[in-house]
Amino acid sequence: MLTGKRILLLIFLIPYLSYSQDGQIITDDERILDSLSREAELIVTDTTGDKPNVAAIYSAVLPGLGQVYNNKAWKIPIIYGGFVLWGYIIKYNHDGYVESREALFAVQDGDDRTNVQPPFTESTSLDIIQRRTDFYRRNRDFVIILTIAWYLLNIVDAHVDGHLNEFTIEEDLSFNVRPMIEMSNYQTRNYGLTLTLNF
Repeated sequence: MLTGKRILLLIFLIPYLSYSQDGQIITDDERILDSLSREAELIVTDTTGDKPNVAAIYSAVLPGLGQVYNNKAWKIPIIYGGFVLWGYIIKYNHDGYVESREALFAVQDGDDRTNVQPPFTESTSLDIIQRRTDFYRRNRDFVIILTIAWYLLNIVDAHVDGHLNEFTIEEDLSFNVRPMIEMSNYQTRNYGLTLTLNF
């Protein structure tokens, strides 16, 4: 008696068994002849290729290199401009964090000889300095996360662009919108739009 697992296995294997009889294994020694007794050439083309993966690896190693590999070098200034922008914002927030942290240490150490540097004064409350320190630290850490996301976006862009290079856009691809007037069975007119997509 067949169990449920065996029946399910047969259902999935029968299509593969029927297709395996149609195919031929071609070795280098054999030649396939067509009906006119001419030698048929076996042409192997890899339509998917490794281009998207190679582009992603290149962009992971050096940001922008995958875009150059995909012949989209115009994206390099955008990528590095983003890194410069994120780096500037990280430095600005880090400098504010260090300045606030030093002022916080100066206020908390209890030593009268320690001077608080501007923009803080001796009368600035501990709570304000603490909030400013947390503000700059939080912003700096968040922008570091955004910089990592920008780096990953560079890799994803190279990978997707590698896939998009495989597609061809032909002249017969069109989208038409036309007005439509249709007569119904009751002698009334129906107005509308006809959308036509040719591909």
